[in-house]
Amino acid sequence: MSRSGVSRIVKDSFACGSLARSLLLSVTLCLPAVASELVNVSHVVQSIGGPYNAIADVQSEVQSLLDELATNNAIPVNNIRVFIANNPGRNALASGNLTSGTVVINRGLLALVADRQQLRAALAHELAHLQRQDSGGHRRLIVERRADTLAVKWLGEAAGLRALLALLSTTTELDSAQQHFAARQQYLPNGGYTPEALPPGIQRLQAHEALYSRYQQAQAQLSRGDNISAEAVKLTKALPGEAKFWLLLGNSLSSTPPCDFYAAAVDKNPDWFLPWLKLGECQQQQGGEATEPLRNSLALLPTPHARTLLNKSQPES
Repeated sequence: MSRSGVSRIVKDSFACGSLARSLLLSVTLCLPAVASELVNVSHVVQSIGGPYNAIADVQSEVQSLLDELATNNAIPVNNIRVFIANNPGRNALASGNLTSGTVVINRGLLALVADRQQLRAALAHELAHLQRQDSGGHRRLIVERRADTLAVKWLGEAAGLRALLALLSTTTELDSAQQHFAARQQYLPNGGYTPEALPPGIQRLQAHEALYSRYQQAQAQLSRGDNISAEAVKLTKALPGEAKFWLLLGNSLSSTPPCDFYAAAVDKNPDWFLPWLKLGECQQQQGGEATEPLRNSLALLPTPHARTLLNKSQPES
């Protein structure tokens, strides 16, 4: 992801394409309102977990599916970029239009989809929002339904409807695993819905999803003051490309200077502001030069904390 980001105003025009709100449901799973300073899609991705790159090829695989969907349906898309956000939410978002737009898919949604057709359904839904230029200030259930109608048309009536419903059924808050299974089975058979294998990168992402559950638990334990360094070491060994795990390891160490672990997080994901910020903060605490990492952090997401630290690092004139 380029550090300049994709210039798009998000406070009012960023469409919250929560699939769980669409068609039959009215559950709101939108991202929380962003600060006025977060004025583009790049900043939104930064603020909700950074770009996902722990497993290679995931973003290119999703981009290829979106391009394929557009080509097969003669949708005049140009410059539609896909970004994968390292966020567990079961959500996808769209901003812009078909000639200049962005689709953001959360890691959590990719971990949920059962096959390629369901992912196409999610992408078709977001493309429909781009064509309709839906505004976040006017997104209601009826808007979601209209987007679904257009998406189903692109996907192929019966097959598209069943693919979309199969995905929606997995986002529903159901009372039991048995109900969940019954809901899934209701939409899978007949009607031309033919599941297809997911791309390899997304399969690997799904295989590692249990690690992210352990990460969330470790984060909660760390906030309570528990010693989770051993678990953090296990996580970094299991998925060494995940910057969040390296940050967790650094945060879990109280007696050992963690700058090396923050540097490892930067190495794994240099396009996320938080590793740079933690590295700069650590280097400053150790009496070292922190200007470069803090400037890099600010370039990715202009946080007040990074500005404060950078001001401390600047030599007095």
